[in-house]
Amino acid sequence: MKPIHAVIGLCLAIALAGLAYWQLRDPWNAMNAPQAFVFKHAQILRAEDRSVPTDLEEEFGFLLDVLYEMQRAVADAGAEGYLLADPDKGVVTLHLSGVEATAPFPPVEGFVDFDVTALGVPPTRISRNGAGAIIESDFDGIGDGLVISMDFVPAADVSTQMARQSALAEEHAARIAAWQDELVRVRAQIAAGPETSGDRWRHVLPGWRATVLLPDWASFGYSPDFPRTEFLDPVDEQRKFITYAAMPGNGQEIFAAEREQMLAPSRDGVEVLLDQPDATIAARIDAPYTGVFLTAVEGIDYIIFVRTPDLTMIREVWAVAESLSDAPLAMNAALSSDFDALGRIRERGTLLEVSEEFQDRFAEAVAKQFAADALISRLHQFTKHRLDEGTGDVFDLWGLSDLICTVAADDDAPLSTLHEAFMRDDAQTPDAAGFTEEHAEFVRSGAFLTGDQGTMALFPKIPRSEAQWFEDGPMRTVGSEGPLYYLYLARPVGQFRQVCRLAGENALGVRAAEQIAMTLPVPDVAEQPDWVVRDMRRYWIASDFGSGLYQVLTEDNGEEKVVLDSEGERLIDREFGYTWDLPEIEAFEAGSSSESVGLWSYDGLQLLPEEFSDISERKGEGGQPLVRTRREGGDEWQDFSVEELRRKAGGE
Repeated sequence: MKPIHAVIGLCLAIALAGLAYWQLRDPWNAMNAPQAFVFKHAQILRAEDRSVPTDLEEEFGFLLDVLYEMQRAVADAGAEGYLLADPDKGVVTLHLSGVEATAPFPPVEGFVDFDVTALGVPPTRISRNGAGAIIESDFDGIGDGLVISMDFVPAADVSTQMARQSALAEEHAARIAAWQDELVRVRAQIAAGPETSGDRWRHVLPGWRATVLLPDWASFGYSPDFPRTEFLDPVDEQRKFITYAAMPGNGQEIFAAEREQMLAPSRDGVEVLLDQPDATIAARIDAPYTGVFLTAVEGIDYIIFVRTPDLTMIREVWAVAESLSDAPLAMNAALSSDFDALGRIRERGTLLEVSEEFQDRFAEAVAKQFAADALISRLHQFTKHRLDEGTGDVFDLWGLSDLICTVAADDDAPLSTLHEAFMRDDAQTPDAAGFTEEHAEFVRSGAFLTGDQGTMALFPKIPRSEAQWFEDGPMRTVGSEGPLYYLYLARPVGQFRQVCRLAGENALGVRAAEQIAMTLPVPDVAEQPDWVVRDMRRYWIASDFGSGLYQVLTEDNGEEKVVLDSEGERLIDREFGYTWDLPEIEAFEAGSSSESVGLWSYDGLQLLPEEFSDISERKGEGGQPLVRTRREGGDEWQDFSVEELRRKAGGE
């Protein structure tokens, strides 16, 4: 034998020995017939190094339970499935949840991907693991940096698993068939177009640029914001749809990205019910309907997202999207005086009634408003009543506003004439969900369109828009200004009218609040003298003292007080910087300051000149009334008989 042949023979022997070694070491290489594998267990691993994490609770917090629930679901599905490796075809097939996924025969080292494109599941891979296999899958949506790893081990008999997978496949086929039948009805409803039946009323979206027609089940959420605004159903407080404002062009990109996600492939496929340049609606078996809509208004793109199992709601939100425009607020059915908003809300499962305690507080506050000193003053002429506090805080999502009340003359003047007085004295913009001035100014100034968040001013002064009145009379007025509906109602009380204002973005809530307001008690009030009616709101502030006397400030920022008698005339023909009532002697001290005062009786007699300080009441021997005082700057105290002072002042 030639040496070369000996060398070749030796090399061949070594190679055959090596092959035999690797076949024994890696059973996959020795596989010459299909081999089945069954699930052993599942665990969560780090994707980076496939180590078991020890700090998941710190990293994921309350989401950890979600991760573990997903792990349990995978384990339950794995226990019913199996893996089949076919060396002749060079493929492995995973049978899980009634469907199949294939991958090339795994290499000696490393992972190879399953083809799951049509299944709509996260990327899934397989690798050899001794005689068994490891299949790992990324988490869907959460758990970045983690994978779910499943161990499969060889099995001689998978007949039970095969039967279960066959049954699951049959169940799945039956669901698909039923779903296809259901799609006939679904497509017919979508073909009918947006759902516009029932009452709808226009709302202003945060940013104050666009308005939208909403059905009565939609209300602003707890913390509506700009550019993202959630709409809830006040009954179940669940989110129904979202609007999002974007700069021109960005809205189209957001719409396209959302559409792509909606139409992504899945195991059961996706049914495209509507696909237009500005509207897409899709359906999947055993999943909510999804929709995305795009509308441009006043240079801003608005995207509306909805995900719901209710097909009618999908069509209603479609109608909401089509109603989005720059149309102003207008009169609607909910604002009419014969509309039963409380009944409508009651039909939806919420009973709105104010408590007796609230009614008592309201009656007490109203009675104070009809006192003479309150009627002749301009300051503090309004009372504020939170209806949500009176009804157990059930009003939040119905958009009911505070009730602001005042007193007006009993004449035929339309209530719109009082609007400016309300707006001046109720300086804050009426409470309304999500309508912060910061966001409105951010849009109005053009800063939003440039994307400059740093220019958002705190507490900006926004120019008011002109009020529009839909109905205007002496007892009821309805209109709008800016983002809010305004409703004024009047009730006769004595010689006056009690006038209350409601303001809110939700017409249904405004009308419901009006119905509640009309049931609140009206107290019996004393008849006021003619001069109180004549001088109503004449003074900046007034307070009563003594026996039918009043001290008033005539100017908004003045400090000089005038004393009026019971007929509304000046008791003393001068003004004072300081007054102090001394009711036990039926007199009061007054002067330019507390350091230099005189003494006057309730009937206007000057008992002491303005040369004293520290006047006080006391009783003398026998109980006779005295005043003790000292002259300005002096240290000597003097007692004066009140009766003697009266005689001298009266010229006796």
